[in-house]
This record gives sequence, structure tokens and C-alpha cells, in this order.
Amino acid sequence: MIEAKVHNQQVLLRRYNRELESDFVRQKVEQLSRIKHKIMQVPNRSELMGNEGLAARIYFDALSELIEPSFALTDGQSDRHRTPSMPLSGLGIRYCCTSCIPHYLMWGCTLISAVFMH
Repeated sequence: MIEAKVHNQQVLLRRYNRELESDFVRQKVEQLSRIKHKIMQVPNRSELMGNEGLAARIYFDALSELIEPSFALTDGQSDRHRTPSMPLSGLGIRYCCTSCIPHYLMWGCTLISAVFMH
């Protein structure tokens, strides 16, 4: 399942990078490919989770290159490791990253309209 997740991250980054043709994003896709191959050979759950976390960091670094600065998720400060003050806020961020941003990138609509039109 984790391998499929990393594969889907690669597919999305390649798709969204077709127009921009960023070398930075291409490098991140290659890094994800190496991690995907490692995932199939990890000896324990701890290493699997570590590789999944590394893949997520690489994916979001590449995704930030593809999103217009006005729609950036952070101001450069990483707060991914903080526990949300409200449990639902974490779900909202996850929903935005998996549903709204791909819609914005694919169809060029604004992030606001992507959220409120669903």
C-alpha cells in the first residue's frame, strides 16, 4: 500500500510538471523512485514508516515548486511536526493537500473555488 502511495505521488508530480518542466521536480521524482524500491525491501515496520515519511517530505517539497506562491501552504517555516490544536484541523489540511490542490493544478481554478464548489 505504501509503495502504491509513493507511485501515485510520482505520477502526480510528473503530470503537473509537464508544463513547468522543472529540473528540481524531476530530481524529486527520481528520489521517490529510489525510495519506492527501498520500501519493498525494508525489514521492519519502523523503517517502512521512516521511508514513508521521507517520501512525503520529498513529495511536498516538489509540490511547493508547482504551486503559485500565493497558494503556498506555509511561509517557509515547517510546522508539519506540530500536533494540531484541534483534531479536525489535521483532517482539513490533509483534505486540502489531496483534494483541493490537485484540482487547482489540473484545471487552473482557484483554491477557494475548488474548496467551496465540491
